[in-house]
Amino acid sequence: MPRPSEGYRNAAGAQVPGVHDITNAYCPKPALVQWAYGRGKQGLPLYEKSAIDIGTAVHAMAELDLKGRETREIDACVHSSLSDLNDVARAWSAFEGFVRWREQHAVRSIAHEVPLVSEIHQLGGTPDCIAFVDGAVGLLDFKTCTKAPATPYPEQLLVMAAHATLWNEQHPDRRIVACHIVYLPKDGSPHKHHAHANYAAQWNEFAHLLAAFAAKHGLAKPVDPRDAEIAQLKTDLMMQRLLDPATKPARRRRARAKKPAVLPLPLPPPREVPLPLQPMSMAEILRSYGHVRS
Repeated sequence: MPRPSEGYRNAAGAQVPGVHDITNAYCPKPALVQWAYGRGKQGLPLYEKSAIDIGTAVHAMAELDLKGRETREIDACVHSSLSDLNDVARAWSAFEGFVRWREQHAVRSIAHEVPLVSEIHQLGGTPDCIAFVDGAVGLLDFKTCTKAPATPYPEQLLVMAAHATLWNEQHPDRRIVACHIVYLPKDGSPHKHHAHANYAAQWNEFAHLLAAFAAKHGLAKPVDPRDAEIAQLKTDLMMQRLLDPATKPARRRRARAKKPAVLPLPLPPPREVPLPLQPMSMAEILRSYGHVRS
């Protein structure tokens, strides 16, 4: 995973640490220490140049194969890197194990060694390869080895979780579903494939190490892991709604309360108003009582 010559820089131009800066600072490697001790005890050099060359050649061969290059170009690559015929045979043996794995899982590459910088976490990294594996987007890392370990080393899982987080931040439409580590033994023994669909715990651990590194070196403070987790959940929910119309919540229209109709008050029944009495003279009054005859 090549690191840019100028290092990783954020949008403001400030330098930020890389993924391997964090793991190298805080992750012990007991298996590597034990192996180095054994080499020294036997009076052997720490590394054999032929083994390094074979690993470099196999890595390059696998990259060319993922990019769809022809066999003759891959063959030219291995012969340009290795001169010893035994080393060439060992490189081809390891590479054939990778080809078998790729055919079994229908691997199709998307991007190779793309430098990424997170503005949220103030972190940079360059993942090996992003590819479709078994129909889903995955992060792929293949490693040559003398003997494949039974399980991946913890720092390797931390690195992959960090690279997956960097990729997901910049490519939410192609989120990584699983991380894949493929070990390719240089002695021709069968390859080993480890897939991890849930890398949340590894990322949480890495995020705390990143915060400690930033505090120690006076760097820009990354987002708190708990806040980052909440932000990630919000991003996931937003993308789910954008990509799957069936999950969009129905718009709830506010029920407008209908105003009750104002009915006119009933009019009171008409009252009979007596006609005013006509004034009568005294003679008419006496005549009406029969006291005076007309």
